[in-house]
Amino acid sequence: TDPSPQLCFACAEGVEADMGQLLRSALKPFGGKGGGNARLAQGGGIDVGQIALALDYARQQLGLTGASAGGIGCSES
Repeated sequence: TDPSPQLCFACAEGVEADMGQLLRSALKPFGGKGGGNARLAQGGGIDVGQIALALDYARQQLGLTGASAGGIGCSES
């Protein structure tokens, strides 16, 4: 089987957002977990089909939608 996808959220110093809290709240509805601090967090434990939903949730929490989402996205390796 394929390994579980992992997400990493990061922000620059001075950004008023807590990446650890954001990641945990984005993964929780899908049974995933994560940890980190205000500037850098990582986690996983969700199905690959739920990545887009988790990222959409995070974008909404940050007030980012569509083209204004900037660097928030998904890449496959």
